[in-house]
Amino acid sequence: FELHGRFPYHLHVRKIPDGLLRNTSTACCLVEVRPGDDELDLCPLRRACWPIFSKVRRFSQGDVFFTGCEQLIVRHLFSWSPEELCQICSAFADGATPSGPRLLTRLLWRIERLVPHLDGAQLAEMLEAYTVVGIREHDPRRPDLFLAAAPYLAAQASMLRPQQVGQMLAVYKQFNIRDEPLFESLGARLVELLGERRQSWSVRRNDANKQPSADGSNLVVKGSPPAQHARKDHVFVAAMNFLQACGRLNIMTAQVGTLFDFVAPVVRARRDIGYLTSLAQLSAKFDFGKRPETEAVLRMLSDCFKTLPAQQPRLRQGYTSQVVYGQLLLALIFDEAPCQLRDGALLAAVKAVYASFGHTLSALDERLARQLQVAELAVRLERPAALQQLQEAGLQPFLEDVKQVDHEVSPLKKTSSQQHLQVSAVLQDLHVRHRLEERMLPYIADVRLKGAPRLIEIDGPLHFVGRSSRYDMKSSLKHRLLTKQGWQVYHIAWHDWPTHRHSRQGYIARLLRARAPGGRLLEYQPLDSTSHDEALADSRNRFEERKVETDTGPVNL
Repeated sequence: FELHGRFPYHLHVRKIPDGLLRNTSTACCLVEVRPGDDELDLCPLRRACWPIFSKVRRFSQGDVFFTGCEQLIVRHLFSWSPEELCQICSAFADGATPSGPRLLTRLLWRIERLVPHLDGAQLAEMLEAYTVVGIREHDPRRPDLFLAAAPYLAAQASMLRPQQVGQMLAVYKQFNIRDEPLFESLGARLVELLGERRQSWSVRRNDANKQPSADGSNLVVKGSPPAQHARKDHVFVAAMNFLQACGRLNIMTAQVGTLFDFVAPVVRARRDIGYLTSLAQLSAKFDFGKRPETEAVLRMLSDCFKTLPAQQPRLRQGYTSQVVYGQLLLALIFDEAPCQLRDGALLAAVKAVYASFGHTLSALDERLARQLQVAELAVRLERPAALQQLQEAGLQPFLEDVKQVDHEVSPLKKTSSQQHLQVSAVLQDLHVRHRLEERMLPYIADVRLKGAPRLIEIDGPLHFVGRSSRYDMKSSLKHRLLTKQGWQVYHIAWHDWPTHRHSRQGYIARLLRARAPGGRLLEYQPLDSTSHDEALADSRNRFEERKVETDTGPVNL
């Protein structure tokens, strides 16, 4: 095998058994190989797409300054078609060469011109390549690839295969990008694929589905794949990714209920505790408590936890199992209404945690420890029947020991801390004594006002479901439990916070004069105009009184 062309030095090529070229001096197989150097990995571009590699080779033959594919691709950037650039990104995303991340970073500056010319499959391929490498646009003045691609991906979602839909859901979940139109389109595509599946899958449990059993374990939705084929079913995997991403990002679309009923029977048949927990948390977050599948999922969870000690060596997976336990605990205590089914599942879950970590509390993750503390507080304040069951099972001392587990407070994110400091500065201007990040186990209050049982919570975007003003499960639960302990909890939404400093002072003054929300906080309510007018009138009256005192003072002297 020979390469012909003009190079600034003589090209040495050696043949290896598989007929491919390797080099040692750089990550490119088109430059000189010096004697004694070790062989590098195969050229990723050559391995991925031979036509593009041939084009690079032709360019390099007439380029006396050629030092590698990365440099040449960037210098001839406008010579590549959008499809070729997409293939180049995928080729260099495998991490085989150190030049791959550098090349992908340099290609970002043209991304707003590239994205509109790619179809759905090519967009998915490019987004996956950048996700694997872990590269996003760091310059706020430049468009972000994932944000720029979202509307085009939503418009072409009908062209995506089930695997690509699942990959895109995992990508946007990983980067915490909440794009409701995109999720609506991906959900609609999954429902479309589900309709096609219903025509091909045969229902194998017709007799069992005619009459539901007492525990609901034989409820199977028409079109659900058999449990033994679920791992190979890309529609099921994508649907589960969709539900988990919606739960993580607090996005409620029209397809969530349909896909919930599709995957739940399969998850129950598999007795997968991780997936069952995700469905239980999703049902609590999106108020699916009245669905038949929700009760069936809770019954199956309770049954799985009762048999867990015998399976403990196989199911115990350290941090992963702690995440599963924590998610389930919050789902079981979110609804304060009495329910024997939830109480039984809660008791089984606490028993499983005690069996795993009861003798080694130091191994408890911070999140699981805090969620156990929240569960204990909720049971003590709202669930007397569950509290009695925990006491009879001898688990109350374990929960008391968990309350003594102390963890450091995690630092605030940059955007959140900025708003916290702005609120603190306004309170100082108003001469209101307060403290930030006050520990009130199991919670941490954003702002605590001294001299009165008052708290101020600053709610960022992730405290709400989608773009609505409805609070998510954790925020509503925190408000309810703090209120039942005697605290007046005020809330400031991130989008309701004034921009100008003088407006912020008036906002805080009106907030503290208003009445705190009651025990149940489901939706954010901005300050009404009535309280605003009263505050302005009060301010004018006090101003006039001070003016009169100032004007009449010298006369009295």
